[in-house]
Amino acid sequence: MGRSPGDDLLGVRATGHYGPQWTEVRRLVDRAARAHARRRLGRAEALLDAAHRGTLAPDADAGGLDLRARALCNLAGVVADRGRPGEALALFERALAACAEVERAAGDEYGTAAVRCAALVNRAQTLTSLGRAPQALADLAAAERAAGGAAHPLLSFQLRNSRGNALLAAERLAEAEVEFRRALDIALDREPRLAGEAYAGLAALAARTGDRTGAEENLLLAGELRAAAGDDPAGVEEDLARLALRAGRAAEAGQRFTAALRRHERAGDVVG
Repeated sequence: MGRSPGDDLLGVRATGHYGPQWTEVRRLVDRAARAHARRRLGRAEALLDAAHRGTLAPDADAGGLDLRARALCNLAGVVADRGRPGEALALFERALAACAEVERAAGDEYGTAAVRCAALVNRAQTLTSLGRAPQALADLAAAERAAGGAAHPLLSFQLRNSRGNALLAAERLAEAEVEFRRALDIALDREPRLAGEAYAGLAALAARTGDRTGAEENLLLAGELRAAAGDDPAGVEEDLARLALRAGRAAEAGQRFTAALRRHERAGDVVG
């Protein structure tokens, strides 16, 4: 996933009423969420490392455990975005274990169920990127069950779009198209800033079926919408570069790959 844009991602911001001992940790979690939304990934990782360390007191109450779950979930997402999927999967596992501990102790007093759903959806995205579509689909089914029938529009979008990507990876193309179009409908109706993600999915589907024109049209739409939403469309540039390369437009491909690299460098995505 590319990750969905904005500061209000489910499970990201600290939403509960925490004791005064957790003021600094909560501030770190929220600052990291803003840094991640702005693609300042190195900064976000450092803040989340500090937030996680701040929750490790042996006498941490349920509020501290909830903040630990949020820090781990968000850290996993940042690490995945920085190209370390194995480490991300281990962090998602720890985040889900922390969620279970909070929910046993305090139910959903701190909104921890949303963190659990976010961890499952984001882990599914990482699993899909590793070619493990069946496991990704299982995580998405678990997230949908946990959300129940009253899922926030943002979560509903993430579930549909992520399922579309997992189905695409599993070569279940007709089902993938249904999910991407449902995601697009949700975005256009409730979260227009997310429509670019759905168009990117439809572009990937078109490319898989050999429809280069459809793929390019949807990718251009995705790039325009991501830019309008304030996101960095580097991923779209990369995909357009690959399409140009396959079509024999080597000069255009080189220009787009260079533009994408510069965007990643500005965002701090290029490591090593």
